[in-house]
Amino acid sequence: MTVLQAVKDAAPWIGITVPTVLFTATDRTSVEMQAFVNETAKAIAEDFDWQRLKVLNTITGDGTEEDWDLPADYARMPKKANLWPSDEPNAPLERIEDEDRWLALDVLDFEPVTGRWIIYGNQIHIRPAVTNTATVKHFYMSNKLVSATGSTTLTKTDFTVDTDEFFLGDRILKLGLIWRWKASKGRPYAEDMTNYNICRDNLASTDKGARVIHIGTRRIPSDVSVAYPGVIVP
Repeated sequence: MTVLQAVKDAAPWIGITVPTVLFTATDRTSVEMQAFVNETAKAIAEDFDWQRLKVLNTITGDGTEEDWDLPADYARMPKKANLWPSDEPNAPLERIEDEDRWLALDVLDFEPVTGRWIIYGNQIHIRPAVTNTATVKHFYMSNKLVSATGSTTLTKTDFTVDTDEFFLGDRILKLGLIWRWKASKGRPYAEDMTNYNICRDNLASTDKGARVIHIGTRRIPSDVSVAYPGVIVP
């Protein structure tokens, strides 16, 4: 459903007149709601690593390049992000989260057992350089949250017209608007925030599809990786 419908559904709960238009209106309440609906959408996107916002990026090496621009629609990395090289497929590149450690490794000037990476300056930096024709693949979270009515793809970062649609549907957007609007106006909102959290958790639990039910002991625990995922032939 459209962003206008989400605002219409929220209006009785927050005590404003049900609007007939939103993004072409210029009254104070409509202007506030335009900002609120976009901020609420971004907050929902940041609440969870939604699979619909995940995009696969492929870096193809030339043997010399070590610094790669982030994709144009890059928002952030998923919480469990790894970079997987095609020429060393049995282990991901080492993620360096501290810039000082990155500098220290550069100064030490030795070749690590596995490659390493870090993000700064709006680029992904990979050392050593990805070998010629080899690839490094990773997922990232897109900043595109909105699609035009009837579209099957997300093409926009913000709502700009009344017929735009939110990637998770209008109900979670409505519930997010209700508690955030009330909180901003100094009104009680605890119950409304609880309703939002329940909706978000339910959506998150089904976001990646149905879960497989395991009977008995699993051969491999879910939180470990196989050291060598292949067949060794003597």
